[in-house]
Amino acid sequence: MSYRTTRTGRALALPLIPSPDGDTRAREEEGTCPESHRGEAAADPPSNPGLAPPGGPGAPGRERALTRGAQAEGDPAARAAVLDARTPDRNNLPGPRGPDQALPSPAACRGRGGGGGSPGPPGAARTEPAVAGGLGPSALWDPGGPSSLWASWAGHGSPAAACAQDARRDSGRRLLQRATRRRRATMRARPQLCEALLFALALQTGVCYGIKWLALSKTPAALALNQTQHCKQLEGLVSAQVQLCRSNLELMRTVVHAAREATKACRRAFSDMRWNCSSIELAPNYLLDLERGTRESAFVYALSAAAISHAIARACTTGDLPGCSCGPVPGEPPGPGNRWGGCADNLSYGLLMGAKFSDAPMKVKKTGSQANKLMRLHNSEVGRQALRASLEMKCKCHGVSGSCSIRTCWKGLQELRDVAADLKTRYLSATKVVHRPMGTRKHLVPKDLDIRPVKDSELVYLQSSPDFCMKNEKVGSHGTQDRQCNKTSHGSDSCDLMCCGRGYNPYTDRVVERCHCKYHWCCYVTCRRCERTVERYVCK
Repeated sequence: MSYRTTRTGRALALPLIPSPDGDTRAREEEGTCPESHRGEAAADPPSNPGLAPPGGPGAPGRERALTRGAQAEGDPAARAAVLDARTPDRNNLPGPRGPDQALPSPAACRGRGGGGGSPGPPGAARTEPAVAGGLGPSALWDPGGPSSLWASWAGHGSPAAACAQDARRDSGRRLLQRATRRRRATMRARPQLCEALLFALALQTGVCYGIKWLALSKTPAALALNQTQHCKQLEGLVSAQVQLCRSNLELMRTVVHAAREATKACRRAFSDMRWNCSSIELAPNYLLDLERGTRESAFVYALSAAAISHAIARACTTGDLPGCSCGPVPGEPPGPGNRWGGCADNLSYGLLMGAKFSDAPMKVKKTGSQANKLMRLHNSEVGRQALRASLEMKCKCHGVSGSCSIRTCWKGLQELRDVAADLKTRYLSATKVVHRPMGTRKHLVPKDLDIRPVKDSELVYLQSSPDFCMKNEKVGSHGTQDRQCNKTSHGSDSCDLMCCGRGYNPYTDRVVERCHCKYHWCCYVTCRRCERTVERYVCK
């Protein structure tokens, strides 16, 4: 490799390029100029900077540079270039050229020609055929041709400048093509990307931290829950609930029981509906039917709040919690022939501790929108209000031979399934609300009846429920296919409503049950086992 210095002190490496007529010519490329040659380069500029191809005016200075570079490096190719520089070059003259006088094409100049050519030793420029890229000699030297070397060299002053300009043009073209391919790929993937982003956004904006604790229903029985480090092993708890677990460790067995009871009560209450509360068993990873502010999530929030308070109040009565005891004696008279006694359910303690635990996630900052927080806190309070309404007087008879001359009474809660049935009625008449400013703060107001406030006893929701007729896991719908329906019913479990008009298929089932039971003195019952065939129906 040899060098030619320029006015700026830079050097041009001159590899050899074979031409069709057998001679060789140096091709200029940018390289590094030795320090000893920079002075001579400034003193020996090319005499014709506009058109100075190899062998033209200014060749003596170039010859001296080539000679010194060849002597310094011992490069045979550079010495051959020196000999070629001493020979007059016919291509230096303007005008048309014959086939035997064609110069290398721009592709050959860039070292990317379409023909054969040798890569050469390491560090040396690659040699290419003189005619490459499918360009003929006449096209190369046609001054008006779009690909002629004559036009390229004449506009830039040297083959190196023309090659550099050509390389920059090709590099820009490749970058543009690459960007175009990326843009097209992005456009093709944009619909799927948008759908995924919307789905993720819906999950993030409606995260239901308030009922993730229902995952405690899956807590294994082997977990003792008698040490504070066990609180971290419980699934679905936020940090505030973990702290409550550590400070009230004896309470967690009751909370686990409440989660199981809430799951069973929800499934039982909606067994005859299109939405059968099956997604509650996916806790803590719910589907969108419970992630969003739907009517279904309103019911589950209310039921879960009622379930935990119900379980704690009952645990105080049975003595399972050392921190509480029986409920207080009512202040009103029990009625004629009755007296207060027994052990009442400690509803006040149950409501206090239940609200602390179930409402803790909604009171943490950055857990969804303010509208969702207000909706969930409101529905949780509706659940506790329904639990208060279930408190009733229960009595037990005392007397000789069961005469019930005296009755001992106390205040007790109804079963959770009865509370769930009450909440289901409120679910069917729930009110859709919007989050609007009223005065200095925003409140939940009915969407269709803005003139009245929301009642404390009614469930509210922000978004309409999805269509539960067809299966769609993205919106939390399992569909009603293969669901059992009642052909003779006119309610929500009827085949017309349950199957969404798709029809139903009948099948027969054999049922084994106890029959012909008889009581024997004293004191046992004997029964027979009977089989009968029943006809059932499932949705198509």
